[in-house]
Amino acid sequence: MNICLRPVEAQDLEKIRTHRNEPLTQRWLERQTTIDAASQRRWFEAGGAQSFRIVCRGAEDIGLARLTLSDGAQLCTVGLDLFSAFRGQGLATPVFQHIVAQGRQLAPALDLWVFLDNHYAVRTYLKSGFVHDHSTPVKFFTREIDGQLGVHAYVRMVYQAAA
Repeated sequence: MNICLRPVEAQDLEKIRTHRNEPLTQRWLERQTTIDAASQRRWFEAGGAQSFRIVCRGAEDIGLARLTLSDGAQLCTVGLDLFSAFRGQGLATPVFQHIVAQGRQLAPALDLWVFLDNHYAVRTYLKSGFVHDHSTPVKFFTREIDGQLGVHAYVRMVYQAAA
């Protein structure tokens, strides 16, 4: 599988915004707000896209990756959000493992945050060497999913290299 990560460019903004505003995408975001073009443009011009990459398979854009450095480049927070047309095709694990490999080149430690009820993501992360970080308190968010308000656990996972 020919996976690459490229910088987010201005011409990507509409695709990202459309994806970000889809209900099936919003359900797994910390902030379930709709993003408008002007707000997104300000975010982009202020450097907000620096921690994100477009995931490509060959010449095709298939998702959005996160690689955010913090703690003096000692920690890289990673993430993957496949565009809806590419979900359910067995791409998540190999693509996420590519993101992990990129993150390991940037920092010695990797982490991520995930809603526990996002079972597909949790399974992908576990298969890719991440474990629950029980030393970090669970965050709880009241969110609306499928028209129902509920409290959802948001947990930190950390990467553990295979022994």
